[in-house]
Amino acid sequence: MNKLTLTGIFIIGTLNTVFAQQWTTNGDHISNTNAGSVVIGGTAPAIINSSAALFPGATPKFNIVTGQGGASFTEPVTLYHPGVTLDAVQRQMGFLMKLSSESTGVETSKMGGMILESSNAYANNPSFSLVTANTRRLTIDYFGNIGIGTTTPTSSLEVNGTGRFTGSNPNAATGAGIEVFYNTTNGGYFQAYDRAAAAFLPVNIQGSSINFSNIGVSNTNPSLIIKGGNVGIGTPAPVSTFQAGNSFQKFSAGSAGGANLAYGTSYLGFNAARSGSGSTASWTIDGDNVHNGGGVIYGDVSGNIYFAPLPSAGTSQRTLTDLDIKNSITFKIANNGGVYAKSMSVQIAVAPDYVFKKDYKLPRLNDVKRYITQNQHLPEIPSARQMEKDGMNVGEMNKLLLKKVEELTLYMIEKDKQINELQKRVSSLEKRRKK
Repeated sequence: MNKLTLTGIFIIGTLNTVFAQQWTTNGDHISNTNAGSVVIGGTAPAIINSSAALFPGATPKFNIVTGQGGASFTEPVTLYHPGVTLDAVQRQMGFLMKLSSESTGVETSKMGGMILESSNAYANNPSFSLVTANTRRLTIDYFGNIGIGTTTPTSSLEVNGTGRFTGSNPNAATGAGIEVFYNTTNGGYFQAYDRAAAAFLPVNIQGSSINFSNIGVSNTNPSLIIKGGNVGIGTPAPVSTFQAGNSFQKFSAGSAGGANLAYGTSYLGFNAARSGSGSTASWTIDGDNVHNGGGVIYGDVSGNIYFAPLPSAGTSQRTLTDLDIKNSITFKIANNGGVYAKSMSVQIAVAPDYVFKKDYKLPRLNDVKRYITQNQHLPEIPSARQMEKDGMNVGEMNKLLLKKVEELTLYMIEKDKQINELQKRVSSLEKRRKK
């Protein structure tokens, strides 16, 4: 036997001995009990010298070195299901990771990984899921929709469950979009913002403030804001429970609780906004450099309603107290229906002075007497029953009463004339008697 043959036998024997030590067959299975790492594309595993705490100096047990190719997608690591075109079945392929190898019990809570699967035949419309505790947690469907807590997302992002965002303001971001982050000073932020233009877009939530802003460089002119429990429209800092507008154009609604307002319930303010409570409450009346008037309507716990006009007393902003508002009341509607006012004017369409015109036909007293006998009230005047049922129009009633007074005046003038004539006749008869 020559040396070449002996050398070949020696090499083959050596390889058989080496592989026999490395690999074991068991039917269709082959196993390797080597305690080292498996490397494909290289001779030794690349040790991860990361300074991060997640993988500090870790040596991978399975290492694939893809090479040095510079072009995209030239050296992919591929796992695939070798189905054929006509294989009309659903397909699923997974990458399973397990934290233990217990032989007894159910270990579903220790398993995680990734699953690529298709619910349709021929592997159409595949989806990708990340799995923990044997449950699909995040799914990307065939259309690119991402679902968290759901495997059938219907929009670009769908979350079934609660969410939380932490972190600081992403000032380095560019372009416009919705931003959600946390700030240690102002709390949580939810805002639409254009970083390139440094401009707020129509909505943002910052800490205790919900702000629907106009598009602009800042949020100082919001269309709607909820801040500290107050609601503002067109004002960045509402001082009352509800405030529409700002400065001298504001309309406010809020609490009127205070001893000097008879423990009011609430108020409506016209260029008048109440802030604070109790004895420390104050009212802000703004000026437009010409006037600083306003008005307040409020109710108290007894059910009375008060009207307090605030005449202009200057040109700039002024501050009033509850007592100032009380002293300005000029009109009150009492809880029993009574109305109290310092003065009142009722406009009427036609005044009854036409009674004094020469062509006016004054009713004869006999006709008036006959009407009263039949109806028990004056002509044109509503009956007691009608007034009790329908109430009384104050302006119309005053006009009718004035008309009756004018008619009564004409009757008196006529009677005075008749009396004077009778007196003359009596005087004449008296003189004749004496003669």
